[in-house]
Amino acid sequence: MSIRDLIHPEERMNSAEQIAILVDHASRWYRAHLLLFIGMMLSIPGLLALSNITAERKPAAGYAGTHPYFDRAAALALYFCGRDADRAVGDRRR
Repeated sequence: MSIRDLIHPEERMNSAEQIAILVDHASRWYRAHLLLFIGMMLSIPGLLALSNITAERKPAAGYAGTHPYFDRAAALALYFCGRDADRAVGDRRR
């Protein structure tokens, strides 16, 4: 995520200013969010490997930890996608 933050254009709370920034720096915005998505997807195999190691030592704990992770990963992805969509759309919904 730190590389994403380096290339992400600045963010403003004013919708008009934010849209102007997105129009001027659309490729940077898309690349930054693509890196975020890829990073989130790459974290899944790593955490599954940790669950596998745990399952070898304590099967109940390993298997119990796998399912809640997917719920949290999905919720986190929806949060980021929804937050960014709200910023892009801004006050046009009102």
